[in-house]
Amino acid sequence: MTGRPTLSRVSWWLGLLLGASATAAEAQAVAGADAALATVTSTACSGGPAVFTCWQEAPYLALLQELGYGTIQEGFEEDGAWGGARFPATALSVSSQGVLWQTNHPDPPASNEITTGSGAAVTGSWGVYDPNHGYATGTPAECDVDMPPSQCLLKDGVTGTRAPGESPLYGVGATFTGISGPKLVMILDGGAPIGLGLVPVGVEQFFGVIDTAGFTTFRVEETDGKVGQVRLVFADDFILGTVPSPIFTDGFESGDLSAWSSHWPNGPP
Repeated sequence: MTGRPTLSRVSWWLGLLLGASATAAEAQAVAGADAALATVTSTACSGGPAVFTCWQEAPYLALLQELGYGTIQEGFEEDGAWGGARFPATALSVSSQGVLWQTNHPDPPASNEITTGSGAAVTGSWGVYDPNHGYATGTPAECDVDMPPSQCLLKDGVTGTRAPGESPLYGVGATFTGISGPKLVMILDGGAPIGLGLVPVGVEQFFGVIDTAGFTTFRVEETDGKVGQVRLVFADDFILGTVPSPIFTDGFESGDLSAWSSHWPNGPP
């Protein structure tokens, strides 16, 4: 990782990230398609039969492929979509690759806008984050307790919403960095939070969730930061699971439609 310009409140953190890499062990997936579809019992994924949580990128990608899903990769590098949200510039929302990206607090009174910054990048030049790092209305006095009330929690993070007319998503994963050890959950379609875990200081930590029922919104939320005790989160290299690869009438399967285009001389049915 190369040196990057200083961002507000993260100059010391960039030094910690230089050369950092995840150190978790390689996954050892349970053999057999039936086992993979039922319950993953590897060192890097858990859950099933419908919802899986992974904390390494390679096993997450392997499980998506085994389940028959394609992928969309969002690295926030495309200036045509993200050029207006390069720090210090911000945007209320950004539409990219069929997903509307916002912070977790886009509505008044917070009206937090989203941005991309070089210090948030894991690969390439840009990563995504909320420059305000959440929103809460609690006072320092009422928040300086071990179990703070909800109005004290900042809930830093970002939200993605599938654009109208697009197919549902089946997976969402990304690599996260942070300050002061943010603890993350993933919320799909406003449902119950799915625990991801801690992002250690100086570590680039991958987390991913697969839901075979499909979903149209995802929300990455930090759960421990509060008024008077921030835990900042940044994200890069999202990998979204998409509709299953097509199955052709000759029995062959491919995620690349051009590979079998001769079967559809007039275009797909």
